[in-house]
Amino acid sequence: MKAMNLLCVVLFVGLLSCEKHEGNSSTPESAIEIAGDWEIVSISGGITGRAIVSSYFKYLSIKLNGEFCFSNDTAILAIGTIKTEIDSRNDIWYYFNVDSTKYLPIVPLPTNFPKTVLQIDSENLVLADPCCDLYSYIFVKKECLDVNK
Repeated sequence: MKAMNLLCVVLFVGLLSCEKHEGNSSTPESAIEIAGDWEIVSISGGITGRAIVSSYFKYLSIKLNGEFCFSNDTAILAIGTIKTEIDSRNDIWYYFNVDSTKYLPIVPLPTNFPKTVLQIDSENLVLADPCCDLYSYIFVKKECLDVNK
């Protein structure tokens, strides 16, 4: 019972420690930094901190205009737009807003918390949740990905 109480306290404190990112909403141009076709290679974080491979989605495609798409080898799972905000420290936060009419609600996707970029280069993208379980989503660049097939 003590372990359950301790877990509840830790989760509650984690929720309280989440930063509220209020700042200037920016135009989709901020999404240009992460535009491209990406394949997820692992997700780390959570209570265990161990890396796992996503069994729900395989690809993230981000267009220059801020539209995005989560897909796997057989279907488009969600489509939406990225809203960006810049906080008082000039950090950019990416909000993946899913179009609820074009989303399979049975598939959990990394859209519940704002994301920050931990790493971006020509081959890698690492997005992180700033709060709670601190999940990091590790992607590699895909050269040819056509999710519109």
